[in-house]
Amino acid sequence: MTTQDGSPGPASSRCFGPYLRYAIATDFSDFKPADGETPPLFLLIAFKQPASATAFADRMQQEAGIPVALGPDSDQGRFATAFIGSAGVTKLEAIPIWDACVDRVELSLPIEPVSIPQRTLMLRHHRRSRKRPGALLIGMLDDGCPFAAAHFLRGPVSTRVRSIWDQNQSRQPVKYKDGAGADRLFGEVPKAFRYGLEFRRGAESLSSPNLIDLDEWIALHATGGSIDEDGCYAEAGFGRLRARQSHGAHVMDALAGRMPVSSRLGPSGPGRDRRDPPSWRAATDPASKADIVFVQFSDACIADATGVWLKAYVFDGIRYILSFIDPQHTKQVVINVSYGITTGPHSGTSDLEEALQAFVAEFNGTSGKPKLEIVLPAGNSYLSESHIAHTRHPGSADSVAWTWRLLPDNPVVCFAEVWIAGSADTVTVTLTAPSGAVVSAGASVPASNASSPTFRICGPIVRGTDTLWLLAVQATRGGAEHGGWRITVSGLAEGAEIHAYVARSDPNMGVRTGAKRSYFQDDAWEADRAAEATLTYAEGVFDDAGSLISRSGTLNGMATGLAAGLHVAGGYIVAKGHPSPYSSAGPARPGQLALRAGPDFLLPCDGSYALRGVPAGGNRSGGVVRLIGTSAAAPQLARHLADPPLPPATDVPTTPAGIAKRGGGNLKPA
Repeated sequence: MTTQDGSPGPASSRCFGPYLRYAIATDFSDFKPADGETPPLFLLIAFKQPASATAFADRMQQEAGIPVALGPDSDQGRFATAFIGSAGVTKLEAIPIWDACVDRVELSLPIEPVSIPQRTLMLRHHRRSRKRPGALLIGMLDDGCPFAAAHFLRGPVSTRVRSIWDQNQSRQPVKYKDGAGADRLFGEVPKAFRYGLEFRRGAESLSSPNLIDLDEWIALHATGGSIDEDGCYAEAGFGRLRARQSHGAHVMDALAGRMPVSSRLGPSGPGRDRRDPPSWRAATDPASKADIVFVQFSDACIADATGVWLKAYVFDGIRYILSFIDPQHTKQVVINVSYGITTGPHSGTSDLEEALQAFVAEFNGTSGKPKLEIVLPAGNSYLSESHIAHTRHPGSADSVAWTWRLLPDNPVVCFAEVWIAGSADTVTVTLTAPSGAVVSAGASVPASNASSPTFRICGPIVRGTDTLWLLAVQATRGGAEHGGWRITVSGLAEGAEIHAYVARSDPNMGVRTGAKRSYFQDDAWEADRAAEATLTYAEGVFDDAGSLISRSGTLNGMATGLAAGLHVAGGYIVAKGHPSPYSSAGPARPGQLALRAGPDFLLPCDGSYALRGVPAGGNRSGGVVRLIGTSAAAPQLARHLADPPLPPATDVPTTPAGIAKRGGGNLKPA
């Protein structure tokens, strides 16, 4: 039996996304724990019709005997998350149900075993608070929430963090004796989501008097007017806060801390010298006082740099943050997600992008609902050689080839995607190993040609108006060859436009996996043009004209949609006003939606070419660290959005190429 994507394995529905097809084709071998049992899959589902999730789950149970655990409020719209056993995507009886009910389904990595109940739970949409909520609610999805640090306290031992949802599935509530010697628990599983632990502020919001809230936990670690922050985090099991810095701590301080980034940088603007001392002025803006709801990504997710896991976890995380809206008082919600991916359609049509667009369309400031703003980073892949762009012009060859460079001793699977707009019935994608072993996939290529023991191609897969191929090579530490892998796309019609993307594999901040980045290489351009190009510099980077490797179109793969309420921030260098050399650029790929030309704006990401990053708080009170990347730009834009109007932009571009890189121009630091 073969899949519809042309690779051997169980039958597959047309709605299955590329990574789900890959998991099925490999019998989930990359996702199984040591005991060999495949854990439940975590999926983001886009149904053909809104409010049809429950009917889908009922059919799966009745007709295929497959239990489906839907996320809360799944019938509220077209998108839903779900846990389902691996049989739910491989059993023959289940495939017609997927085909009938679902438009697309994407895999977020399998998680640890959990029970799969058959009923859908409702999400409690208004959590009571000890104090009257403010008009602004700030949400964050990140890694590291120093809730007991001085810059996030309101009073001696009361945190501004209203709740933390730690999405680590293996976490258990912490057993602790309070001041009276009574046994208490810190943390509980959020009932509507069934995984991870939440830690809430305010005893009246807890489900049991036996539970300790965030303020009480801080008080248990406070003596003599000071808080033992090390003990506070260590005894609670917040392992991501062991170090002096974390990605989330920096982003949270830049977004909502007492001292904004602008107070830590020297003065900027006409007639001012950036080398003068910073003002160190405390913030007075709404973000510096607002409540914060923090979603902590799991350790397993942070360890996977591809970002494939983001889909369902981000969707659930945003829904969790929105459950803290007080319909009587909350007027604005600003959510920052300083993460992203390098793969995907890059046309605003990925499942997660469309789900984000649905969120901001629903929470648009009308009908008694607050205005939702979601802010994303542009990405850091401008110079990472991770994007290929090629159009077949009349009279040119009907094939194109380039090298995919995989480094030795890499412990993780490397992925790449090839996308073609429109029909691709005549197109074949071929992956050739350094030793000469070959696999090919196309509409007319036998399925047996699509895989080998260490590498495979899943495709062609039709996604809307696009066709894609997913290429995967196993870990070079585990037996796959390292070196130059050759990707060839043949059978191209005149005018056909190809885009290819490498999935990130180098580790996220605070993670040590030993993983190494793979990248593309245009051998012909390197031989003929590279030496000349290195002599031509513009804004700190050399010329790449004529290369298949394109720096344009490198925007974060979950930040290419264009919709009111969705914002994308790139970065610039304060000293020169030039874009930061790594800051990704547009435009998005042409498709069925309005084209995103580039980021919305650029925010400070580097002091100078020598002084990289911008300063903000670390994991402990008084600590200051520098974070490099557009992850630091997004929270600054979010802080501006929380205190409208936006400041006037400078260095406003007027050409399409300038807009692709700079968007609407440079904004001063928040």
